[in-house]
Amino acid sequence: MNICTGNEFVERRKYPRYDVENGSLVAFKHYAPKLGQIIDMSLGGLAFRYIENREKNTSSELSEIDILVPEEGFYLKQIPIKSLINIEITNEIPFSTSTMWQHCVQFDTLSLNQQTHLEFFINKYTQNKYSENNSPYYVKNKKNKTVGVSILEFYFGNLWQFTMDRLDHQIDGYISTIQYQGNKYKIYRRLRSFDTFSPALRVVNY
Repeated sequence: MNICTGNEFVERRKYPRYDVENGSLVAFKHYAPKLGQIIDMSLGGLAFRYIENREKNTSSELSEIDILVPEEGFYLKQIPIKSLINIEITNEIPFSTSTMWQHCVQFDTLSLNQQTHLEFFINKYTQNKYSENNSPYYVKNKKNKTVGVSILEFYFGNLWQFTMDRLDHQIDGYISTIQYQGNKYKIYRRLRSFDTFSPALRVVNY
């Protein structure tokens, strides 16, 4: 979480936080529906910036938000939150009645479905991809960026790893391709003889 002391943030987080790519938004409602730009996110919470009238700002009273990426069709509704801190960002426009705010929130009790979608969001839309080191599999998008394995659960359901394990693993590396929401993803298995990510095919002795 972020604790503000003066103009600095003191890091006291249980989960690592990742910078979020442009185009990822928070939707919330107080007085009227509003949008904010997500700055960073972890599995425990996020920070976003938005514009609001100084005299009417009550966003610290929020109890839920939506997360969306309009260009990708991603929309996760009604995420329960607790407000941690809401600070005013210096406004360089003189005599303006509106100002920029940064709001840091902590996720409250999440459903399994919400947790899974948040992991998927972090895997796909952050600049520092969430690492799932305990999985023998990893997935890459068409830009050859690792997006994590949460997408396999969306595609195959809870038995995704059982499905992957049944594929022919005489050769490691690239094992399959899926198409999800109009995008193609390649599935790889980590090389057992090398602790690295590589699409190269290598014969493995069992």
